[in-house]
Amino acid sequence: MECSPPGDTGTTTMKLVYACVFALCGLGLPATLAGAQLPPSAVLQPPCDKPALPPVRIEAAGPSVSPAYAKFLGIWDGRWLNWQCASLAVLSVTADGRARVVYAVGGTYVAFIDHPYYYLPGRTATYEARIDAGKLKFTDNNRTYPLQISLTLRGETLVGLESLTVWPVDRPGTFTRR
Repeated sequence: MECSPPGDTGTTTMKLVYACVFALCGLGLPATLAGAQLPPSAVLQPPCDKPALPPVRIEAAGPSVSPAYAKFLGIWDGRWLNWQCASLAVLSVTADGRARVVYAVGGTYVAFIDHPYYYLPGRTATYEARIDAGKLKFTDNNRTYPLQISLTLRGETLVGLESLTVWPVDRPGTFTRR
């Protein structure tokens, strides 16, 4: 027996099921199910733990360090894919583009169907990075699946990607100077 309208991929049916559940429970109909358009900032802005960086000291760039490298120095706060908070402290840079960074990712709740409140704890680690062609790059290998992180400085904002090394999944991120 077919319960879905012809040509429906399940979306319409699920909206009807959710609408009935919310109505029966007296919860009203959420705007997203009613078809209302939410502003982009409201769609993917769940709260997350602000990652705590350990006490750090930013070293001044030496006279032989290019200003193109020195401008990465400092502490940066932001989000990956608009939901996971992260902080980055670029502690030092050298004349050949090497950098020392402390990278902290805040904990976050991940919604899975079978376990809707799964919590991923935050983590902090120190890495050797490289500045090349205007990008700060390093590998976050303090996890099960290493991530390649590549950030480009645009004014006072770092923008870039966090990419899984085991399959092609990229998460965009934006960081501002603290």
